[in-house]
Amino acid sequence: MRSVTEPENRPAPLEALALRAQPTELHFRRNHFLPPERPAAEVTVAGMNKRTFSLAELRSRAAAATVSAVLECAGHRRAELEPPAEGIPWELGAVSEARWSGLPLRELLLEVGVPPAARSVALYGRDGDVERFGRAISLEKALSEETLVAWEMNGEPVPLVHGGPLRAIVPGHYAVDSVKWLERIELIDGEFEGSFQRLDYRLFTADDDEGVELHALPVHALLLDSGTRELSGIAWGGEGGVASVAVSIDDGPWEQAELERTSRWGRVFWRHAWEAAGGTHTVAVRATDAAGTAQPDAPQWNRLGYANNSVRRVRITAP
Repeated sequence: MRSVTEPENRPAPLEALALRAQPTELHFRRNHFLPPERPAAEVTVAGMNKRTFSLAELRSRAAAATVSAVLECAGHRRAELEPPAEGIPWELGAVSEARWSGLPLRELLLEVGVPPAARSVALYGRDGDVERFGRAISLEKALSEETLVAWEMNGEPVPLVHGGPLRAIVPGHYAVDSVKWLERIELIDGEFEGSFQRLDYRLFTADDDEGVELHALPVHALLLDSGTRELSGIAWGGEGGVASVAVSIDDGPWEQAELERTSRWGRVFWRHAWEAAGGTHTVAVRATDAAGTAQPDAPQWNRLGYANNSVRRVRITAP
């Protein structure tokens, strides 16, 4: 018997984002549908050949790996857009980090054979009503070492609500690509026609716009702690990583923060010393990636309210 009647969507508490090891129970949740009643403990992979791999067989493989990765909902900070956009009015917290263990997806793709014409890989979950939830990623990303078919989250079996027993983990991409309750994987040579890629999770800037697919995470930084002598927080990014984080106080010059890196796809912790004078101050934090792309100063409005990684300004009152 189900314990819930609606899909669960819940942000992570901001204090949990500052922890070096974020507990599984405080990881954000975003589900379009209820968890399946009988999630598959196996996954079928179709390429030049077709094979079904059981969870037990996957776990026995010597190539198993662990990746610490940030997952972020594409609608994170949607509530800041004006006029309001469609979708869940996420504020802060639709982002989290966990340690994921599983088998690199490339191992399974190479085993079934990659057709010469293949250009992308479709991932299908067991959830859905009219159609199964599905997304497709590029063949290049699917063959990278960090993309996993995962069975563990923070050293324990992936919980049902987080997509267990098997889910995809695609570091550096929005969480929608890390398909939960994974049951089928297909190498494809044409356009992926699933509605969660063709009609949703796209940047539509006008009603007649065909939209642009969302995949790679943009660079992003948040202020989490505002003491009177030090400011601190986290930053994360996609393929380009986080090259720097800068802080501006009361619209003053941008000053570089100190960075503490933990892993290639995990959070970057930053801190910046300041002597807070009494009164109210405005603090802005801006991250820049390895290609030199910085967070934009203002959100880019789009109909579905996605990809808001704009600089966030916080008002702080010091005694």
